[in-house]
Amino acid sequence: MKTEFNHRWITFPVLLLCLSGPGPAQSTFRARLLGTAGPSLTPYQAEAGLLVVAGTELLLFDCGRGVPENLSLIGAPFVDKVFLSHLHSDHTEGLPILWMNELTWQSRGNTPLTVWGPGQDVDQPAGTSDITNLLASAFATNTHIRRDLVEHLPGGGIQFQTNVIADEGVVYQNNGITVTAFWWITILSSPPLVIASTTKAVPSFSPATPRPAQT
Repeated sequence: MKTEFNHRWITFPVLLLCLSGPGPAQSTFRARLLGTAGPSLTPYQAEAGLLVVAGTELLLFDCGRGVPENLSLIGAPFVDKVFLSHLHSDHTEGLPILWMNELTWQSRGNTPLTVWGPGQDVDQPAGTSDITNLLASAFATNTHIRRDLVEHLPGGGIQFQTNVIADEGVVYQNNGITVTAFWWITILSSPPLVIASTTKAVPSFSPATPRPAQT
């Protein structure tokens, strides 16, 4: 008998509200793939990560292995907003490095690393807050040494601000940028990450190439 498992994921369309957003209209919108590999140990290709640059906003979607290193290579180690589409390892393995590496930590200053992602669910015994809470606990010694004893790195920069996404709808809105989450039901496959524009004032991006099944 064949058993099928339904997996619920989050995808994040990025909506540019240049005319009706809370901040000034954004004149630029760029998306850069930082990694596209599934679970792997290859040194030549990072796992899942997409950086969206819209005006002064830098939004990172997923943070697999190698993504923080690629952020540093392009001069953007100071990213402080991360949206996790789902909690597979190849979408989250880079999060500890982005959070506590001395360069990325110092680059954020006293700004916490804000993370959005799914909570606990059927076949998902741990959610985004479990990941961030356990990271903070597991690396408390590192935090104490680098914040209080040796480097004296800024205390605010090693804090997590976790936002568990329980429902569809707007999850972030700032500087004319709105990020909206919606549920996607799949059977053993991953949905594409959709990026779109709500105005003709900026370029429109077609949907990204779907990732390989079950990454």
